[in-house]
Amino acid sequence: MLDDPLLSLPLPPSSLADDAAAFASSFAAAVVHAHRAQGGMTEDIDVIHEAARQACMAVQQGHAAADLALLADDEVAIDLLALRRSPVVGNGQHVTPLVLQGSLLYLYRYWRYERRLALRLTALNRRIDAVDPQQVRRVVDALFSGDQTVTPNWQKVAVATALMRQLCVISGGPGTGKTTTVVRILAGALRLQPPSAAALRIAVAAPTGKAAARLQASIEAQLQRLALEPALRALLPTQAYTLHRLLGVRPGRVGFRHDARHPLPYDLVVVDEASMIDLALAAKLVDALRADARLILLGDKDQLASVEAGAVYAELSAHCRVDQAWADWVHAACGECIDVAMPGNDASLINAVVWLRHAYRFDTDSGIAPLAASINEGDMAAVTASLTSADGPRWQAALPGAATLAATLAPHYAGYVDAVLAGSDPEVVIRQFDAYRVLCATRSGPYGSDALSRQIALQLRRRLPPTGAGAHWYAGRAVMVTGNDYALQLYNGDIGVALTDASGRLLVYFLGDGGLRAYAPGRLSQVETAFAMTVHKSQGSEFDEVDIVVDVTRPRGLNRQLLYTAVTRARRRVRLWCEPDALSQMVGTRLRRRSSIIEPA
Repeated sequence: MLDDPLLSLPLPPSSLADDAAAFASSFAAAVVHAHRAQGGMTEDIDVIHEAARQACMAVQQGHAAADLALLADDEVAIDLLALRRSPVVGNGQHVTPLVLQGSLLYLYRYWRYERRLALRLTALNRRIDAVDPQQVRRVVDALFSGDQTVTPNWQKVAVATALMRQLCVISGGPGTGKTTTVVRILAGALRLQPPSAAALRIAVAAPTGKAAARLQASIEAQLQRLALEPALRALLPTQAYTLHRLLGVRPGRVGFRHDARHPLPYDLVVVDEASMIDLALAAKLVDALRADARLILLGDKDQLASVEAGAVYAELSAHCRVDQAWADWVHAACGECIDVAMPGNDASLINAVVWLRHAYRFDTDSGIAPLAASINEGDMAAVTASLTSADGPRWQAALPGAATLAATLAPHYAGYVDAVLAGSDPEVVIRQFDAYRVLCATRSGPYGSDALSRQIALQLRRRLPPTGAGAHWYAGRAVMVTGNDYALQLYNGDIGVALTDASGRLLVYFLGDGGLRAYAPGRLSQVETAFAMTVHKSQGSEFDEVDIVVDVTRPRGLNRQLLYTAVTRARRRVRLWCEPDALSQMVGTRLRRRSSIIEPA
């Protein structure tokens, strides 16, 4: 049964390794109990226990499934025959705790998420809007009038693709013009709408409040730059939502307000920072789309995947493949010639993926763009050259003691502290705080975000006023929400700052998709000081300057995507605190999560 408690046990945070291992063992014991109760063979018990433990641990590590083929060369080998004959292992046709698909072993819940997502996306991609390419060409040419750029213009290709398909996946690194592309897509969709048709209903969203607020600000900035007629501008969405708010959180109740039975009312849904979306949320999003709705996913295929299980966007955007027929359509619709790249076995998203390949933004003297490119290519020599050049990002190859490091980093928050002391408007203070950030590869350890955040806070409190509500609260304390609070509409990763209002009362201010909101400190039960944060938590954010701290004594999780994500959070300046061995490990290790959303068409 779908409500079987064995199938719906909540998984502990993957960062709590001891708790996660204990939970996996407990889950495996429960699966073995079910195996026995349903008449499973006694000699298979050890195999079932280990398989269930591996499947659970895989999810805790961010994978959708455990790949049993990878265990064959490990100290553990799983007998597939024993699995297939167990009553607790199935192929998905019936509800069982475990699902075996080839060499991938899933927990049933995650297999079901993945199948629902795959089927829905494949169905979306098979639908092409009945629109004349020549009509699209006129709209695209008008939107890009006077645009000077490289050839082919991948922004034009992306706009044309999104205007003609029900599904479009757009990937681009920082500065490649994703938001500009989005605004042009929205304007183009409105211009293509027949005058007699109902007004096009559009929603734009992002996974977190910070990302939604940044998306909204970026759209507003682009609207000022593009020459759009007032009537068209008035039809464009003026607010970006978090995905939780878009889908309709119901405090105290399971599930969202919008699902397959109660779909979203929108004709077009655009989601930015899609690399942050985990498997479960992605499945719920596509479930909630109307059958005729269009979906546009934007992100960066080279960024870290979601904190929770799945690497949905990375898998969807991994290949940019186009057949000859679609290349001809694109040429007719925007005038750009693109190379035909025939699909291999994973053809289900053919023609839907566009990579934006030219960077327009980054301080030309910062060296961030070439460093990011070298990281992506796994070119250690080029990375080292970028980090040691006189005018590029700075590299500190030897880490001082944690307290000394914190004392070195704290002065970079001087502008923020000045804004707090001046009694500036909360929105101004928040934006000043977002000008700089310390990013850590790990949460724990002396160089992790928890310890460094505490050390930096001690340094900053020497300048901050001694007001507050208890030992932990004071004006100028920056905090991060560590768990979803649906009643307050605060979500994991949201950033707030504590400030005194005109009456001297201490409040914590958050700037998100609903604008500026304030809460009494006592209402916030899941927050932590945030003068340093993990790279994972920084996804969806940008800062003028960042310091990146990597602890070589904690090598687990060091990979290329982590370093790339950290570096590309900065707009102007990067400084890396990292020993050479850790840098080499990150550049040389590409993280690959195990899943199978994309299947042969």
